Amino acid sequence: MKKFLLSTIAAIVAILAAPSIQASDWYMEGSFNGWEKTYFEDKGDGVFEAYVYQFTGDFFICDSTGTSYGGTELLYANEEYKLVKDGNNIFFPEDVTYISDAIVTFNVNNETLLVSGTPVSEQAISQIAFVAGSFNNNVAGDPYAMLTLEPGTQIYSGRVAMEPANGDKTVTWLIYTSDTDPDNNV
Repeated sequence: MKKFLLSTIAAIVAILAAPSIQASDWYMEGSFNGWEKTYFEDKGDGVFEAYVYQFTGDFFICDSTGTSYGGTELLYANEEYKLVKDGNNIFFPEDVTYISDAIVTFNVNNETLLVSGTPVSEQAISQIAFVAGSFNNNVAGDPYAMLTLEPGTQIYSGRVAMEPANGDKTVTWLIYTSDTDPDNNV
């Protein structure tokens, strides 16, 4: 009886001590997040998902055990992509600057990646303006304070939340057509 009890306890301890891959173990690193870890959410059946507001190319996927996935060809938005173990960094085509509101779906069983979202080109970026002011510490490139040029017009529009900061009762702001040159004031 003691032998059975000891072997049962040993089996339970071995199961509990065995490493298992958790959702938090899979992450992405790349130029989109300054090469910091962005963890995936476990959707079940080997499928992991992450949301990225502005997803740029030059990234890879890995886990805490050192397994990494990369690619060998360009990644197109809204098309399934075959990953390669220990592959190169993954890039978007040259005409895609980033994918807006990207849902990144990684299937570890099929070793595939799907990036759903809206591809944004350099031309589209030139049709963007930013609101900067006391509500966002005067950050001219704040993606949550972005206005877009309405097609066929010279009108920029969008919705920007401008809550007063630090108990102030007023908000001051300016609109810029460039996030890199704040002196380029509209």
